[in-house]
Amino acid sequence: MIPDITIADRLRIAREKSGYDGKQAEFAELIGIGATTLIRYEKGHTRPKRIALKAWSLATGVPIEWLEFGVVPGEGNGGPAMAGAASGSGGLPQLDSNQQPAGYRPEGVVVDLASKKRRVSEKRAA
Repeated sequence: MIPDITIADRLRIAREKSGYDGKQAEFAELIGIGATTLIRYEKGHTRPKRIALKAWSLATGVPIEWLEFGVVPGEGNGGPAMAGAASGSGGLPQLDSNQQPAGYRPEGVVVDLASKKRRVSEKRAA
């Protein structure tokens, strides 16, 4: 029997594999949502809004298609979610460097995640 991996499971897996295991509040701040909202998404109580999925994808480096539907882009018509995933990434598919066109800025998504990540880390260290 193959276990059903829900969107909530995929969100949690992506967050944990990207280095935010046990750091829900920090990750929520990074992507611009409330910690309670993040918990509701990861428990499957609320379906994430598309803008939250985009931010989650950008912050974790995992394609939005995998987060939302469990499919790896370019893997055909929805084969197993983990098929073809990069082995060095903990089993998660990764965005390539050309995922978005130059100058693309998704509306409402934090664009400079690196500096926001530094600010979150500095707050935690203080």
